[in-house]
Amino acid sequence: MVIMSSKKSNNLPACKNWPIIPQKIVKKTLATLISLLSAAAFALFFFSSLIIPIIGPHSTVGILMFLFGACALALYAYEQAHFNRYFYDLTKDFLVIKEGVFTYGETTLPYSRIQDVYVDQDLLDQVFGLYDLHVATASGQSSITSHIDGLSYESSEEIKKQILSKMNRKEK
Repeated sequence: MVIMSSKKSNNLPACKNWPIIPQKIVKKTLATLISLLSAAAFALFFFSSLIIPIIGPHSTVGILMFLFGACALALYAYEQAHFNRYFYDLTKDFLVIKEGVFTYGETTLPYSRIQDVYVDQDLLDQVFGLYDLHVATASGQSSITSHIDGLSYESSEEIKKQILSKMNRKEK
C-alpha cells in the first residue's frame, strides 16, 4: 500500500489520495446480512407454527436459503454501487462528502463549523482492518452524515490531521 504525504498530489481529490478500502463492501454486506438473519430467525421462531404446516419443513429451509442468497447478492451489488459513487474531498474551505445509490446526497461542512474529528472502529471494522473518520459539528445531523468509513489506519489519521490543520488555520 502506498501512503501519500501530507500534501495532496496532482490536485487529486482526497478520495483518490486516501481511498476507502474495498473490504468495506464485504463488511457492510455482512453487517446487513447479520441483521437480516437475526430478524428472520426471530420471525421464524414466532411464526414457525403458521409457516411450516403450510409449506412443509424442507420447503421452508429451501425458500429461506434462496431468499438469503438473493438478499446477499442484492446487498453486495448495492454496496458495490455505493462504493463506486462515494466521493469526499478536502477543499480549501470545506469538507465535501457525496454518496448515495438511489438518491445522491452531498454534505458540505465549512472547517469553521467543525468541532471534533475522531477515528473509531466497530467490531466488524476490526475484523476487516477498517477505520471510520467522524466529523462533528454543533448540528445533530452531522453525526449521521459527516463521516468517511472504510479507510486504512494511515489514511484516517492523515485525513484527520489535514482537517485539524485546516480548522486551526480558520480559527486564527
